[in-house]
Formats: sequence, C-alpha cells, structure tokens
Amino acid sequence: MQNQDHMEVAETIRQQIMASGIVIPASWGMRQLIAMNRMERFGINMRGGLKFRVSGRLHKGFVVVWLTGSDDYTVELAKMVNGTFKTVSRLHGVYFDNLVDVIDGRVETA
Repeated sequence: MQNQDHMEVAETIRQQIMASGIVIPASWGMRQLIAMNRMERFGINMRGGLKFRVSGRLHKGFVVVWLTGSDDYTVELAKMVNGTFKTVSRLHGVYFDNLVDVIDGRVETA
C-alpha cells in the first residue's frame, strides 16, 4: 500500500488544482504531470507530491507540490540549468484552499 500512497497524493493534488476549473491551469501551460515518491526533503517528511511543467508569464519550468506530514503543502518552482534541476523558489505552509492562488501568483500573475 505504501507504494500506492504517493500516487493517491499526486491524484489528490491534481484534483485540487483542477477544481479551480480548466482555465487557470491551462493559462500556466500545465503538462507532463509526474507523481513524486515520499521522501525526506528540507528536513520535512514529504508524503508524496506532484511535479508538472509550466510555461507561464512569470515562470517557465517546473512546479513541484509536496504534501507534508502536517497536511499542508510545500510548493517549489524549479528550472533545468545545464541539465541540473535547480529550485528557484520555495514556499512552505500552503493549504489546499489557497494552493491554486499561490501557484498562479508565481507562474502567471503578479
């Protein structure tokens, strides 16, 4: 069951984002969705996550949304630099009810 947990986490995150309607994620150019395994990251136990590529007005690259053990999210924006995944910004303590607004504010609108 543990191997399936990260798939369920990724699907929940996808559903929460899509609940905003298709317009906002489409404005990001959201594509290439990948479920992320549970891991220890930033000294926090991540229960899994969802990584996807975006082509927004403010950010072109990747967004990774991690579910923490505290049932909130850590949102990372990243880019590939010389073949290496580099985090551009990170925000801890994001709750599901403002997840889309947080991502949109960093990817598409200021």
